[in-house]
Amino acid sequence: MPLSQNKLTSNSIYTIIFHTCYHYKFSTNIILKNKMIISTKIDEILTIQVIGCLDPIISLLNSLGAIISPSSIGCKVLNKNSIGIDENTKPKDIQWDVLRTTSNYSTHKIISGSHDHCVALIDSGIDVNHQDLMDNIINVKNFVPNKKIDHQEKNISVDPLYMNDYLDHGTQVAGQICANGEITSVTPNTGIRVYRVFGEDKAYNIWIIDAIIHAANDGVDVINLSLGSYLIDEYYSINSKEYNNKAEIVAFKRAIEYAYSKGCVVVGALGNDDIIIDNQEIFLKNIKDNLSISHINKNALVYDFPSQLPNVIGVASANYFNNIANYSNKSDKYTDILSYAGDTTLLEKHGMEKWLQKKLILKDWVLSTSNSTVYTYTTGNSLATGKVSGAIAAMNDYYNIHKDPFRSLQLFKCKTSGILNMDTLI
Repeated sequence: MPLSQNKLTSNSIYTIIFHTCYHYKFSTNIILKNKMIISTKIDEILTIQVIGCLDPIISLLNSLGAIISPSSIGCKVLNKNSIGIDENTKPKDIQWDVLRTTSNYSTHKIISGSHDHCVALIDSGIDVNHQDLMDNIINVKNFVPNKKIDHQEKNISVDPLYMNDYLDHGTQVAGQICANGEITSVTPNTGIRVYRVFGEDKAYNIWIIDAIIHAANDGVDVINLSLGSYLIDEYYSINSKEYNNKAEIVAFKRAIEYAYSKGCVVVGALGNDDIIIDNQEIFLKNIKDNLSISHINKNALVYDFPSQLPNVIGVASANYFNNIANYSNKSDKYTDILSYAGDTTLLEKHGMEKWLQKKLILKDWVLSTSNSTVYTYTTGNSLATGKVSGAIAAMNDYYNIHKDPFRSLQLFKCKTSGILNMDTLI
C-alpha cells in the first residue's frame, strides 16, 4: 500500500510488514541508521514496530512494497463484568457451567488434559501464586516492552517474567482452562504457558502477534486468544487524523498461518458488542459510531479479529438457558462453537438488587479464579473461549494427536456442535 508524504510523518508508532526477507533486512538497517527505534521485531513474518518519524524514508519503503499502518492499541480483553464470590459458598457446588460441560464432572476421570498437550494463554498476565492455577503453569513470558509506550506500563523496568495481571483477565480465563482446586475447569490437568501482552489498559496488536509466533515456536498445542480488535482495511479518519489497519491485518493472517504450520490450533473469542458481523453494512456502521469515525473509504471492510481469520475456532458464549449470550457478536459463518459463560438475561429482567438478593447471579454468570478476590463471578466470550481451548488440548492428549492441527480441527468439528460438551469428545 503506497504511502504519500503527508500520511505518516509525525514522530509516532507504526507497524511495517514486508514481502521479502531481503527488503525486510535492508529496511531494518535503514530504519536504525535513521535513528528510529524498533520496539518489536518478528523475523518469522517480516514485521516490525517502529517508533519515530518515517518522513525521510517513506519513499524508499513505498518503493519496496512495504505495508505501513499506525500501530493500533485497539485490542481489548473480552470479559464483561465480575463480582467477588460469597466467602461462605462452596465453589464447586455452584459451577453450573462446568457441571453441564463435564456431565457432573464424570469426564474428569477420562479426558482431563495434561502438561504434554498445553495451551498458550495470550492475555493480561496471571496470578502465578493462585492456589488453583500454580500447579498447571508451565512457564511465563512478558511481551509488554520495558519502556513507556502510550502509558501502557507504569513500571519502566519490567523484566521478561513480569506477570502482574492489572486487568484480572488472564487469571479469570486461566481458571476456565486449567483451574484445579477449590474450583475446577473442564480440563483440570491441562498445562498452560502464559504470554503477557496487556499492560495496565490495552495491548498493541503487534505485541499479540509477536506472542502468537513465540507460542508457536514453544510448541504449544492450542493458542487461546480471549481478546479482539476491530480492524479496517482502508483509510479512515478520527478527529482529522488518518488511520489504516492494513499492516496489522496482514501480520495477523501471517501469524495464524505460521502457528498452524507449527502444529497449533488457534481459538479466538468473538466480540462482546452484540453486532451481527456477517452483515458488513451493519458491522461497519456500529464500528464507525463506536470509534467516532468522521470519514471512511466507501469500500472499506471491517473485521472482528482474530475470530474471523481462517483456521481460527470462533467461540461465543452460551447462557444458562442454552441460548447464545445476549452480549455476544452474532455470526452464522464464524461462530464454530458455543461454550457456557453466561450472560445478563436475569440481571436485565429483575434488576441488580433482586438479582443479588435472590442469588440469580448463580444462573446468569460463571465462577472463575481471580487475582483480586481469589474467586469471582464473571461472564463474557473470553471465558467461553478458555473452556474450548482446554477441551481441544485435552482432546489432543486423549487421542495422542501431536502437532497435527488439521486432524485436531477435523476431529473437534466432527464431534462437537452447538454447545461444548466433553462427553462428545470421548
